Amino acid sequence: MSRKPRSERLPPKLPDPASERRERVHTGPSLREVLKQAHVAGRSLRYGRDEVTGIMRRVEQGAPSSLCGLPAPVGLTREQVAAAVELVYGWEGDGPRARID
Repeated sequence: MSRKPRSERLPPKLPDPASERRERVHTGPSLREVLKQAHVAGRSLRYGRDEVTGIMRRVEQGAPSSLCGLPAPVGLTREQVAAAVELVYGWEGDGPRARID
C-alpha cells in the first residue's frame, strides 16, 4: 500500500479547453468613443450657446468670415438660419454647451 495521498497518485488533470479563458483582443475604442473624442458628435468643448447664436447672427448679416466663401443670401432671417442649423445639426439651443446629434 502506498503512503502517498490519493490526490498525488492520480495523473495530473489535462486542461479543459471549454473552461479556459481566451485572451481578450483589444480592438480599440468603439465608434461612439471615436466620434466623441474627435468632437464630431456630443458636447462641444469650444462652442457655447452664445457662440452658436452669434455665428447664426453673422450668417444672417452676411459676414464673409461666417459664410465660408459663399455669396451673402438676400432676405435671410434669423429664424431661417436657426431652422437650418436645427435641421442639419440637431441644434436646440437649450443647453449651455453646443451639442451635435
